Amino acid sequence: MPLAPSADAPSADTSAVTVAEVADGRVPARGGGRVRRLAALLLSGLVSSGVGTRAGQVIMAGFLRRRVPLWVRRTVTLCPALLLLGLGADPTVVLVVSALS
Repeated sequence: MPLAPSADAPSADTSAVTVAEVADGRVPARGGGRVRRLAALLLSGLVSSGVGTRAGQVIMAGFLRRRVPLWVRRTVTLCPALLLLGLGADPTVVLVVSALS
């Protein structure tokens, strides 16, 4: 798919995409792009959750001087997010509110 129509291209070509459309984000992802974007967002969220869990574990171990089982840490970390998504909350609003609070 060309990024800009050439002088030879017929004007009825609807598959041509301009650079301005790509830069503005007006071109939707097609086919596998949506799946890859979804997978990337899901994995980045899980990795972020894992990092937060590990950091919390190190801090808690220093304060409490005892270890909390892995499944308990993961459950406590993931349950609030999964609960909000299960209740149908808008993920963008939840993300912004959690980042600001």
